[in-house]
Amino acid sequence: RSVAVLKSLRVKDAMVTNFETVHEHDSVKTCHEKIRTCHYPFLVVLDAQERFKGLLTVDVIEKGLLSHLQSQSDKLSGLLEAKDLLYRAGVTSRPVSEDLPLAELKGLFSGQSCLAVIRGDKVVGLLFAHDIRQCYDREVARLSFVIQANQNSRLGTR
Repeated sequence: RSVAVLKSLRVKDAMVTNFETVHEHDSVKTCHEKIRTCHYPFLVVLDAQERFKGLLTVDVIEKGLLSHLQSQSDKLSGLLEAKDLLYRAGVTSRPVSEDLPLAELKGLFSGQSCLAVIRGDKVVGLLFAHDIRQCYDREVARLSFVIQANQNSRLGTR
């Protein structure tokens, strides 16, 4: 039954949409300012055409800022950008389609705690493992309520 429920749900049913973005040429300082006010410890990095480039974690941003602050005298330190932080982190994150069934996510979270969600080539959300569980639990509760309501209505007509 759980597989059937997961096959019926899509990524868009579980994703969050209140995420923050930065552009690949934004400075490490801009990234740090954004992550401080963000709901999640991730920033979506976009290119000039608003396409997904990667995810920056709070840890990667803080390391980049620390490196920037320690080398303030270095004229090149001010040139550290979001794309450089992505490169330094060495983590590539593959986005998932919002229409992908949740049952097909198996193995995609290995080594990652967050996935970017795309519609076409635009980022429309973030997906966390715990949000999948909450979505699943809501759907199971909804189905139980529907089944119970149907049984009650059949009993009332007898």
